[in-house]
Amino acid sequence: MRKRVADVSADSILDQEYRDFLSRPDPRFRAEAAKIRLILDRRVGEIRPLNCLESHLFSIQLLRQSMVEKPSEFGAFILRRDSDLKIYYSTQDRPGGKLDDQLMDSVAADLASGWTMWKHLHNHNFFFDGSVPIMGGVCPSRSDVQLYLYLQKELGLNAASVTNGFDTIDLDAEDFQVLGTVP
Repeated sequence: MRKRVADVSADSILDQEYRDFLSRPDPRFRAEAAKIRLILDRRVGEIRPLNCLESHLFSIQLLRQSMVEKPSEFGAFILRRDSDLKIYYSTQDRPGGKLDDQLMDSVAADLASGWTMWKHLHNHNFFFDGSVPIMGGVCPSRSDVQLYLYLQKELGLNAASVTNGFDTIDLDAEDFQVLGTVP
């Protein structure tokens, strides 16, 4: 079954997810709704249109496989040294992700040699078949927030972004802490 999306604005999608999560009896969905409310109330994060770098990284995933027929996520560690960027891009061609030890070793080696962690970027998908209750919202999931807090502690991550291919939310270290307090 294909579902039409009338309004792909970040606020509209987040509001739909918020209402859907509140209607579910499982308390985990209520916690997700609480995080979305923080974003909708502009207490954490900053939503903005997709930028050029994010568009390029998103397009790599689009070229790999159809995001309509087989939604998938990517993760990108973006390192900076002076005016140079180094990007570690990773995907498992499915929703969700997992840190790869080899990739993390490479990132850690670069950080030890003078690169700094600029940000982590990943995408959230539209699931047109209704198989997942999340519909392209840019609110980080519970596992995303746990990852950000871990990367902040271990690698100095101070910024992260989640994009759906239209809009992106930027989060800073303080936002990680606030979102991490949501049960």
